[in-house]
Amino acid sequence: MNLSASGGFSASSFTQWLTWPSRFWTVGGAAAETLFDFGKRRALVGQTAALYDVAVANYRQAVLIAFQQVEDSLAALRYSKTKASRKS
Repeated sequence: MNLSASGGFSASSFTQWLTWPSRFWTVGGAAAETLFDFGKRRALVGQTAALYDVAVANYRQAVLIAFQQVEDSLAALRYSKTKASRKS
């Protein structure tokens, strides 16, 4: 929100500047807001939602990979234990 004031003279000759009818002034406020953004906000919301979905999918993939690595390590440990018990 902006508040501004201005004043001046509206006369074509210097001698008329000092008369009351040639003086003018104005005081007023101005508000600026985007009325039409042609879908920009909706597109930004959609883009943010898509980026969130990508982040969630990447997180899930990382968790699945971690579980797979733990399962592989446990299986290798079990295999090595059974192999060692067969030798003895």
